[in-house]
Amino acid sequence: MRIASTRICSTIFNLVALKASMPLRPTRSIFLSLCYLGSIAVLGAPAGLTCAAEASVNDNTKPVDFAVQKNNPRKHDALRHSERDRILQSIKKKHPHFKQQESLASDFTAEEPILLLLEKRPSNKKQNSPRLADAYYYDYKTNETIHCIVNPETGVIIEELRTVQLQLPLVEEEIERAFTIYLQSSHRNELADAYREATGQSLIDVNSLHFKAFILHGSANMKRLNAATKRCGRSRCAKLLIHTEENIALNITPIIDLSTGQVIQGNTERSEGRPIPAVNADSPQEPVHRHERTGGSEQHALPH
Repeated sequence: MRIASTRICSTIFNLVALKASMPLRPTRSIFLSLCYLGSIAVLGAPAGLTCAAEASVNDNTKPVDFAVQKNNPRKHDALRHSERDRILQSIKKKHPHFKQQESLASDFTAEEPILLLLEKRPSNKKQNSPRLADAYYYDYKTNETIHCIVNPETGVIIEELRTVQLQLPLVEEEIERAFTIYLQSSHRNELADAYREATGQSLIDVNSLHFKAFILHGSANMKRLNAATKRCGRSRCAKLLIHTEENIALNITPIIDLSTGQVIQGNTERSEGRPIPAVNADSPQEPVHRHERTGGSEQHALPH
């Protein structure tokens, strides 16, 4: 290898010197010495590069450390799927009747508390407080919001609070249920009138309508609410907004009490200068589902 390298270097030197018209003898020995040293460096390079590559892989690939980092989220990280499952399993073990997963609106009976929100509990960055999570349920039988504070690492329920008149935003299942209750009521005729007024056409297929809903408190607009709707907040009520596929809003906003499964007001809007008749709060109405109501919830304190 040494002889071959010397011959190659000599040939290269002669070609370069010929082009540059430079004297051969003074620099030939220096050039050949440099080539010889370079060949030694090249021969030793693969071993050195291999060792460096192995060292790099060993430094960057640490399965044990990576696993520890993966399984130990930082204090302010969002809840992971494994933590959410652990929390829900722990609550389910303590309260077997608590609803853990979404179901079809047709299966909604309001007989079991429904999960509204599950998220990491805010914590002070400066304080050495543990990593916690908040789980909120709504109990339709007692009209209470159940707040569970849980350790996501262990699943231990640290504290459980029951609160009245605390209404978190509706979940998708409740929105679907509110529209189903409305379609099953006598107020569906008012929906057809509102559709004709907005589009000039007859309502043929209710599946062509789009809707959304939000929580209503009785104190939001006292002038347009009847006696039953003014009590919303103590029970869980949804206000429906309905529009067409062309995003034409219908001038009708029914109020549904999800706690009783009834439309308690057909509309809170006005149409062509006249109010659309609302349901009489004192008149009997067949609910979509029934359940027993329990008292005493007003005595529970609000959470801090």
